[in-house]
Amino acid sequence: MGMQKMKGLIGDGSVRLISLDMPEPGPGEVLVEITHAGVNPADLAQVQGVYPPPPGVTEVLGLEFAGHRTDTGEPVMGLVAGGACATHIAVPENQLLPVPGRLSLAQAATIPEALATAWTNIVWELGAREGTIYIQGGTGSVGSLAIQLARELGLDVIASAGGPARCRWVESHGVRCVDHRRDVAEQMKALVPGGLDYAINIQGSDLGEMTKMMARGGAIAAIGNRAGNTTDLNVGRLMVRGLTIRGTTLRSRPAAQKARAMAEAGEFVLARYASGAMVPVLSEVLTDPERAHELMRRGPGIGKVVLDVQGWGRL
Repeated sequence: MGMQKMKGLIGDGSVRLISLDMPEPGPGEVLVEITHAGVNPADLAQVQGVYPPPPGVTEVLGLEFAGHRTDTGEPVMGLVAGGACATHIAVPENQLLPVPGRLSLAQAATIPEALATAWTNIVWELGAREGTIYIQGGTGSVGSLAIQLARELGLDVIASAGGPARCRWVESHGVRCVDHRRDVAEQMKALVPGGLDYAINIQGSDLGEMTKMMARGGAIAAIGNRAGNTTDLNVGRLMVRGLTIRGTTLRSRPAAQKARAMAEAGEFVLARYASGAMVPVLSEVLTDPERAHELMRRGPGIGKVVLDVQGWGRL
C-alpha cells in the first residue's frame, strides 16, 4: 500500500499546489487536518524569494492554521515556521491552542501568528505594563489583533490607519487613531504631548522618524520592513532620550519560544475570545491561493485573508 498523499502550497515567483506524502507525527507531535490557513506578508516574501524558510523547515507556505486533530477530532489552531498552507500538518502539540467555542475555524486561522507576534513584542520585548503604546497598521493582519491585546493589557493604545473610515474602525475598538495619510508626528503631539512610552514599527524606513515621537526611556519594537530596510537615525536623540530599539522576527524564534508564547498568550486571550471581549478580524476567505496572494499584494480590507483549504479538492 502506497503512502497517503496530501496537498501543499509552494511558491517560487508564483504559487502552485503540489502533491506530497502525508507527514508522520514524531515524538510530541500530532497530525492535524487543516481546514483554513492564514495568509501573511511572510508568505508573499517567500514566494518572491526574499524570505526563505529557516533551515530544516518545509518549503510549503504558511505560518498558521486551524483544523481538527486527527486523533481526537478537537478543533485547534496552531503556529508553525512553515507548512500551514496544506491539507495536513504534523505539529508539536505545545504549539496548538483550542478554538474558543464561539469562533469558526476560519476566524480561528486569523489568530496564531498575529497573537504570537503581538505577545512576544508587547509583553516580552517592550515589557509594556502601563503607559501609551503606538501600533502602526491598526487595521492590518497583525495590528487588528495587537490593538485589542494591548487594550486588554491595560495600555493606552494609539494606532495608525489610512483614512477616516479605517480610523473609525480602530476607534470602535476603544483605541485612538492617527491617519497615516496626514502628518503622523503632528497628530501624535496633540494626542500625547509628553511622547510615547512604547511603539511597534512595521514599516522599517520610518524608524528614525518614529524616534521623534518617543518619551524619555521609550522603547520601540521593529517587526517589519514593508517600506524599506534603511532609515535615517539620529543617534544623539537615541542617547539623550535613552531610547531602546529592538528588532525581532517570529519565524526565526526557537520552537521552545513559540510554544511558550502560545501558552502564555493563550492563557490570557482564550477566555476573552470566548466572551467576545476580543474578536477575530477576518478580511476574506478564499479558496484560490493565487487570488488570496493577489489580494494581499493589492492591500486587503481590514484584518486577515484566510485560505479555505477544504476547497482545494475542487481545484
